[in-house]
Amino acid sequence: MKKIKSAVAVVALTAGAIASPLAVGTANASLYSLSYIDRCVWIGGGQAATNDCFQLGAYSTRTNSQIWINGNVWCHTYHGSVNFSWCGVGGGNGTGALNIGANFTFPHATGSYYERMNLFAGPDQKCDSWGSKSDVNGITNWYTDASGCEG
Repeated sequence: MKKIKSAVAVVALTAGAIASPLAVGTANASLYSLSYIDRCVWIGGGQAATNDCFQLGAYSTRTNSQIWINGNVWCHTYHGSVNFSWCGVGGGNGTGALNIGANFTFPHATGSYYERMNLFAGPDQKCDSWGSKSDVNGITNWYTDASGCEG
């Protein structure tokens, strides 16, 4: 009986030693996030003007120091017509800043265009975006329809 009590005591001490690091890990818990940007252009003018819009977005998991993509980056047209030649992760998976992006064209404007987003690790759901914004090649106005980093 004494051997059984000693074995139980060793198991209890070991469990306590394992539980302590696990409790510390909860301070760096993973958060699931949605990040996106809706970008639009007006091409041409007057009654012949076209309005083309798309969304670039991704789900991610982040801790205080790292961020990872969940699934795939998506790029989809929600108004008009946008042709994507690339849509995906540009780098930083598992680092402090995950970069996603898209390269695209419009059927009623010449040239190639891009949009990029950095999604940041940490508890604040921060992200930023940048990309094509010059009114050239038939484009008369770029605008952001909506954007967000939600956790």
